[in-house]
Amino acid sequence: MEENLKVTCLHDSHVALGAKMSPFAGFDMPIQYTNIVDEHNAVRHNVGMFDVSHMGEIFVSGPDAETFVNFIFTNEIRGFEPGKVLYGMMCHPDGGVVDDLLVYREFEPEHFLLVVNAANIDKDFAWIEEQARKFDVKVVNESDSWGQIAVQGPDAEKTVLDVLGLTPAADLTFYTYYEAEWNGKRMVVSRTGYTGEDGFELYTTHENIVEIWNKLIEAGVKPCGLGCRDTLRFSPCRKKKELRRNSSVSKSKTRLFHVLLILLNLRMVHRSVSLLLDIIPSLSTRVSASLWYRLLFPNSEHRFTCASARKYSLES
Repeated sequence: MEENLKVTCLHDSHVALGAKMSPFAGFDMPIQYTNIVDEHNAVRHNVGMFDVSHMGEIFVSGPDAETFVNFIFTNEIRGFEPGKVLYGMMCHPDGGVVDDLLVYREFEPEHFLLVVNAANIDKDFAWIEEQARKFDVKVVNESDSWGQIAVQGPDAEKTVLDVLGLTPAADLTFYTYYEAEWNGKRMVVSRTGYTGEDGFELYTTHENIVEIWNKLIEAGVKPCGLGCRDTLRFSPCRKKKELRRNSSVSKSKTRLFHVLLILLNLRMVHRSVSLLLDIIPSLSTRVSASLWYRLLFPNSEHRFTCASARKYSLES
C-alpha cells in the first residue's frame, strides 16, 4: 500500500475477503473481489453492496443555513422539503466547478448534509468555510466519523427490509431519505442509487457500518468493488432498452433510469461548459457561462447559474 493512503472502516474486511486493493481518491479501496463481470451481474440481476465510506460528509447548520447552501449550490433548495436529496454543483464565480455533490435537507430546521467526493473533501471543506464567512452558519467536516454502504440492485429493497429490518426504506421514493438509529446511533438511509438499478445508501458510525456489512455478507449479499461500479454506470442505456422490451417492468422503474440518464447528461453538460471557460479566456465571468449554456441549450430549464454569482447581473 502506498504511503499516506487513508483506509475506510471496512478495510480489514476487504483484505480478509481477498479483494484486489488499489489507490483511489487518496484511499486504499477494493477494485474487485472475485471478478468484475460477476460483481456487475450481481447488481444487475440480484443485489450487491459497495463500501463508499471514503465519501465526505459536511454538515451545515445555523440561522442562515438555507440561504448559504442556496448561495453555493447550483440547484434551488428554497422550498425544498425535509427528507429530500438534490444533486448539483458548487461553482466558482467564473463558472468553474468546485465539485459535484448531493445535498440532503435534514428534518431539523436549517440543517443540511453535503456529501462530497472523496478526493475533494479537504479542498471542498476549505472552500465552503471561506464562503461561509459572511453567513451565520456552522460548517463541520464529519467525514472521518461516518461510514457508508451502498446496497444496489433489483433486490436491494428486499435486502434492506429482510436482512436489516429497515422497513421504512420501502416508502422512500427516488432521491429521498429518512432518519433511523442503529445501536442507538444516528443512521441516514437514502434512496439515490448510481448503478442504473434501485439502490439504498446507509450512513452511520464506523462500528455500525462494520456490523451491517457483516450481516449483509452472512446473508449472501455480494461485495462489489470500484471496477464494476464503473461498468454499471456505463450500461444504463442498454438496460433501459431491455426494460422497454420487458412489459412486466413497472413504469416507476423505467422513469428511474430516465432520471439517471438525465443526471449523467447534465453532469457532462456542466463539465463541457467549464472546459469552454478554460479554453476561451474571454469567457471569464459567471454571466458568460450562463449565456453559453443558454445558447447551447435554449430549451433547458435546468438552473445553471448558482446563487454565488448573483452579483454578476446583466444590468451591472
